[in-house]
Amino acid sequence: MKIKIVIKILSVLTIVFFIFICYKFSTFTLFDDELIIVAEINHLPYKLKIYQMPSNAVTNASIQVRRVINQKEEVLSSFDNYDKLDSFEIRNDTLFLSLKGGNNSGVPFLAKVRL
Repeated sequence: MKIKIVIKILSVLTIVFFIFICYKFSTFTLFDDELIIVAEINHLPYKLKIYQMPSNAVTNASIQVRRVINQKEEVLSSFDNYDKLDSFEIRNDTLFLSLKGGNNSGVPFLAKVRL
């Protein structure tokens, strides 16, 4: 009688363990896909967000500039192979970015984005 109870308990634990392992394998993420907000500019009639996009097996790290109007984001520009924002400045209707990263980690790249 005790052997049957022990076998049933072990069977239930084995099934629960197997289901847990299947769940872990099915929800596993290999690469970090979270966007990192590097800067947010609020003083315009709309909001600008500058994101750092992580790299993965298909794409390189990049910096992306987005405009937010009524909670809708529109991509203005994307700069591949750059993952660090040194500085930014807005003059008239142009956003100037100083970016670093990729192969030219010591030399900043100066980029312009028309707003």
